Amino acid sequence: MKAKYLCIWALCISTIFLGGCATLLLQEISTDPSPVVGDRTPFTIHLEIFNETNQTFDDIQLRVLQTNDPTGKKGTVIKDEIVYVLKPGLNSYTLSGVGFDYSYGNNLFLIVCSRTPLERYSKPLKELRIFRIPFERQRQGSTNVYIIEQRRSAPSECGTNLDCFIDAAKKCAPAQVRHTATFNLFGMLQTTTTFLEIRGGGEKKCLVYMKTEKNDIKFSDELIQKMLADGATKRQIQQREQEADKQAGAAEGLDAICNFNRKDLISMVQRWKEGGFSTTDWEAGECEGSMFGGRFEGGELPALQQLSPDNGAVFSHPPHHSCKMTLEWSAVPSAQSYTVEIDCFHCCKPNEWCTDVGQTWKVVRNIKRTSLTFNFLGAQPGRWRVWAVGEGGREGTKSEWREFQCTVRGR
Repeated sequence: MKAKYLCIWALCISTIFLGGCATLLLQEISTDPSPVVGDRTPFTIHLEIFNETNQTFDDIQLRVLQTNDPTGKKGTVIKDEIVYVLKPGLNSYTLSGVGFDYSYGNNLFLIVCSRTPLERYSKPLKELRIFRIPFERQRQGSTNVYIIEQRRSAPSECGTNLDCFIDAAKKCAPAQVRHTATFNLFGMLQTTTTFLEIRGGGEKKCLVYMKTEKNDIKFSDELIQKMLADGATKRQIQQREQEADKQAGAAEGLDAICNFNRKDLISMVQRWKEGGFSTTDWEAGECEGSMFGGRFEGGELPALQQLSPDNGAVFSHPPHHSCKMTLEWSAVPSAQSYTVEIDCFHCCKPNEWCTDVGQTWKVVRNIKRTSLTFNFLGAQPGRWRVWAVGEGGREGTKSEWREFQCTVRGR
């Protein structure tokens, strides 16, 4: 599909994004398979966009353009998809592409377009941001090979070093830290170990995951002496201390996702470094999770049930056609999306499944429904499994493998 003008040319729309161009950031993009081998070869694009604003946009269109034009104003659209929503913080999307081709050009762009619901039927899409994507074409003999690779760096392992975490927070760079603090609650000494991880962000905001790993209560000597003076026995004091510690332990495993202004995150961790840990520290962030009674809950998401096709199902297709099938499974109430992994017998090594030899044949992420229709190539066995994905990319329990067989009709 050739396109000269993809949407109204406006790199920054201040009436929508008051912060200008820097309010949308492309955090990660990759393909599956990687690399993509051959012209017009179907593939899947995985991408993550960070929205630094506090606004949710309900009519978003993502376009992938391959072109010789270094400005990205015209070229060939190899994917054009409405994704409907762009939330504050980190957003993950999966797009199925129709294939690169050397004749389209050596530049690749991701174009994010939008319009308000009131403009949906009266005005064209406006361009919010255009990203130039790292894109490389190589040759393997007579075959073209296409490579996309922009991944977030692995998080810095700061251990218990808060200075290391503060340095990372200045750039919202991926980092992990554990902090243990003890504070006195009317003579009860509460010791809390908190895990923090910066998972993305930009110039203004950082996406932070947090989890309470340990939470203990001990009575101070002063409190014990006061309780003895008030007539409590040592056994009674011990029982009350055990009850208080048990109640405190109920907070272990609770977690949350927060959007912090970068300056607020740095100030909070700086206070921790100076001994100023407080249970009200999180008020500076926009947080959601079991730590705050919200929807983001700790622990694993439950395994779901595969509904169709049955294990061992056989699909017949005409010669020179792919094997088309639809996979279906039960819903998980707390799931934000689903991931399906498809495995192939003989594809990576004769008489072996790809996963059994340490390879991945195909993974489809960010599925918003409880079904997936896809084309399986060749006349050989395949199998699939599926799992739910919760807030912050937390993966649930994977289902068992279900096998299927594709055969060529008339053979």
